[in-house]
Parts: sequence; structure tokens; C-alpha cells
Amino acid sequence: MGVIQYMSFKPRNFREWCNHTIPVLPQVYGDELSYYELLNKVIEKSNELGDTINELIEYVNHYFDSLDIQKMIDKKLDEMAQDGTLADLINNVIFSKLNKSVNKRAVKCVTVLEMVNDMDISLNDIVITSGYYTVNDNGNATYLILDVNSGYNIPLLNGLFAYFVGDSGRPEQFGCKGNDSDDTTGLKNLLNTCKCVSFTPNKKYGFSSPLTVMGDTIINGNFSCLHSLIIDVSSDPNDGLIKVSGDNCVFNNVKFDGGMNNAGQKVNKHTYDRPSSNGRPIIDTISGNKYNNILIENCIFENATAMSIQLNDCDNVTVSNCKIRNSNRDAIFVIGDAISIVGNIIEDCEDNYIAIDTNFINRDISGIVISQNTLKKSMTNTDRYTISSSIGIFVGNSGGRTITKCNINNNMIESNYIAVKIDNVKECKLNSNDIRCGGLGKTTNTDLYGLYIKKSPNAYVTDNHIICDSHTLYIANECDGIVVQFCEIVNEDGSSPNMIKSYSNDVLIRYSYLQGVFNQTVFDTTNLRLFMCAASGKEFTKTASTNIVKTILNYGDFIN
Repeated sequence: MGVIQYMSFKPRNFREWCNHTIPVLPQVYGDELSYYELLNKVIEKSNELGDTINELIEYVNHYFDSLDIQKMIDKKLDEMAQDGTLADLINNVIFSKLNKSVNKRAVKCVTVLEMVNDMDISLNDIVITSGYYTVNDNGNATYLILDVNSGYNIPLLNGLFAYFVGDSGRPEQFGCKGNDSDDTTGLKNLLNTCKCVSFTPNKKYGFSSPLTVMGDTIINGNFSCLHSLIIDVSSDPNDGLIKVSGDNCVFNNVKFDGGMNNAGQKVNKHTYDRPSSNGRPIIDTISGNKYNNILIENCIFENATAMSIQLNDCDNVTVSNCKIRNSNRDAIFVIGDAISIVGNIIEDCEDNYIAIDTNFINRDISGIVISQNTLKKSMTNTDRYTISSSIGIFVGNSGGRTITKCNINNNMIESNYIAVKIDNVKECKLNSNDIRCGGLGKTTNTDLYGLYIKKSPNAYVTDNHIICDSHTLYIANECDGIVVQFCEIVNEDGSSPNMIKSYSNDVLIRYSYLQGVFNQTVFDTTNLRLFMCAASGKEFTKTASTNIVKTILNYGDFIN
């Protein structure tokens, strides 16, 4: 409590105030008092009143100094407890609303089966189970008993219905066993009921028909496995195993098995027979819908019959720290604004490892980051299905749509065809990548590419290590103004004619190291400028068709 301030009513120099302020006052009032005398009496009474008020303030400010409030409260509560007033207050006031909503009691049951068979369970009862099939099988849950049959519920023999209580749930609470048997029904009920899903560690949940993940759902897999038991493949590339159907979805620590070997296909180093149809992506979106804010992190994807991740027309997507193996199509296929693909390890994919392709949506996109990924090609020519269009990283569009602001940095990329392809990208930067194409039991196709850039003017390529058996650096048309600097560009195949090939104007390569096959035509280009570069081997040869502003002499020699 704040302290009340004292009041003062005692005027100072009252006589002087009267003489100067009210000189026109009459000299007498009635027969007894002058104005001056009367005003002094008024002031006297006012000061008496002020003293009284100040005494009251002093009393109030110090009233609680000598009181033991806690003791007084305890004494009053004891009195109320003894005469029953306190119990009546608690029962009639505090618990009145709770009693009204619950109406009866909390009932404990050992299992769901016991709950179903209990004829004494009544409307509005709350039932608490100790397990789903058996006690302590992680299926313990709380249910509210209602007489409405709507949505997911468990029908009781007495005609009522048990509804799961809570927004968070585990598969075992919905009847899943997690022993690689068919848990489809339980998984669907779980995903339709709960927004926060947590799997039990070291479990394997099988499903035989596609699952749908609604918007605003968080799935924590605890590194348990979702295993597709679907044998048939689909001719529809959007007919995925797990369909995202809304914004704000999170997949964390989930292992996904796409079931490549369900029909007897071998999954060891891709020696299986590739399905004749498109297969099924593991994670994809509902076709024709646009979604936002999808996060896939710390997950494992294996044995996809099509793409491992296919998110078409989704903005603000992050795929980070995932491991992807044995994809029958693309490993990661994402289209939209603000895409971040960071820190993933991808091995043995038949098509593109990472693909951002605007040919499949009718709009331009912007803001792509592909960083710190490791893309491995460990297959040999004898144990892989030969794909002539497999690309490590593809960002672009063959249909004319534009991508702006793309950063590709600090990746390790291995490929059997094209390591990195950039097509129709504005403001593209490729920094500090280790790019290798061929040399890993390469295919019979000798037309290989390390870095392939097309229709991407003013691209900035710096501090990259590029090794290829054929076209190490290939610059196609409409790439004017490209700058390549501080790079190592190496051609390792003695039969290859082109270490660097360019069809664009004003291409500058500076401060770089070049190693190629110098007994053949190394350059086939126009308006290629070399500045302060070093080369190994004998002097470069050039034909009359080339127009190199400056050539490079022997290893260790520089030009300017």
C-alpha cells in the first residue's frame, strides 16, 4: 500500500497577501469583526481540519505494521473448516463447473477391450486406460465418453462412444503394433486426430495404403520406421505414399522405407528391375494445391519407387540433414520460393539428386539455397541402371520460367552424367563446391559435364574444384558476363577434346588453375578471356575458329 502524503493548510505572510491582493475590502463587517479577522478564523479552522486529516493518514499508513495478516487468515480458514463453510465453498463454487462438465467420475480400465465391454461406463465419464492391448504396451490413453458418433472414436457395447482426449498422440494409442505388420488403420486415425505425433523408438510401422498428413502437424519419428507395404506402383507420379495436405508440416527423425523390394526387386546397388511405371514418391503434395512452410529434417529415406521427396509448388521448404539412398527417380524434387536444401547425404539415385525445376509450375520463383550436401555416385557401369539424364544438382527450367537468387555452395557432388546444371537462373552464385563427373566406373556415354551453365548471364563461379572426364566447364548460349575465378578446372580423359567450352560472349576466367589434354583442341569458344591463370602440360593449341583474347603458356607461367 502506498503512503498517503501529508496535507498543509498553514498560509505564509497572510497579512501581506491581504494588503496587496484585496485592498478594496471594507474595514468592518457587521458590528463585530473586520474582514481580516474573519478570514483568520477561517484559516484557523482549516488548519484544524488539516491536522485531523494528517492524523488519519498517519493511522492508515501504520495500521498494518502491528498486524499478523497470515495469522488472521489462518485463523479464519480454521474457523471456516471447523464449521463446514470452507468445504461448502469448495464444492459448490470451485468444483461446480467441473462437476457439471464431467458429470460423474473418472473410470480406470486396464485395456481398451475392457473399456469397450464395461457396461457401467456412462455418458461424460472420463476413462483412463493402462494400455491398448496389454498393460504398459505404450497404448495408455484418456477417453471422454459421449453419445455422438462423429469422427474417430471407439464404439462401446453400451451404445456410447469413447473419444481420444488430447492433441498429441502415439501410434500405439490407436492400435498400432510397430512390428512391421499392417498398421494402416491406426496410423490414419492417429494422423486425423492428433497434430503432434510422436513415434515409439525402434519400431517399424507398416502401411498398405497412402497416408495423409494434414496442415499444422508435427511428426517426431524418434528414428522409428514408416515402411510401405504397397506392392503395386502407380502410373500417376503424384500418387505418393505420404501426402502433405496443408501448411506448416514438420517431419523430424523419421525413417521412411518406400518398399522398393516389395515386389521382389533387388535394392543392392540398384541391380533391381526398374518398374515400368512411375512408382510412388515417398513424400509428396496433393496435386494442384499450393502449400507453405514444410520442414523435413534429420530423416532417412530408402528404397523409393519414384522420388523420395516431391514437393510441387510449395514455398518456404527446408530439407536438412537427411540421408537418402536408393531412389528410383529424383531424391529431392522441390519447386517454390524460399527453398533451402542443406546438409543432406544422398547416395545411389537413378535420376536427379537435387532438382529445382520450374517447368512444372506456371510462375517464376526466387530464393534457392543448396548448401553443404554430399552427393555420392558409388555405382559402377555393370551394376546400375543406365540413365542418360541423371544430374547431381539441377536448377532451372526448360520451359522458360525464371529462377532468381540461387546460391549453391560448399557441396560435394559426384555424378555419372552431369554434376551441376544451371538453366535460366538469374543472380546465380556457385561457391566452394567440389564437383566431380565420371571416373567412378562411368557409363558408356562419353558426353559428360562437370559444370553446365545455360541462359544464366552474369553467373558468378568462384573457388570451385571441378574435375570431369569430358566437358569440365560447359557454358552454353545466353550466358554473357559470366565470371569464373579461383577455380581448379581439370580434364582427366585423354580422349576428350574439351576442357572448357563456351558459346557465350564476354566470359572471363581469372586466377584459376587449368589442367587438360593439350595434344588436342582444348578450347572451342568465342570471346573467352583468360586472366592470370596457370596451366599444366604443353602449350594450348587453338584453331582459327577460336577467339581467345589471351592464351596460357606452360605450367607456372602467368598472363595478364
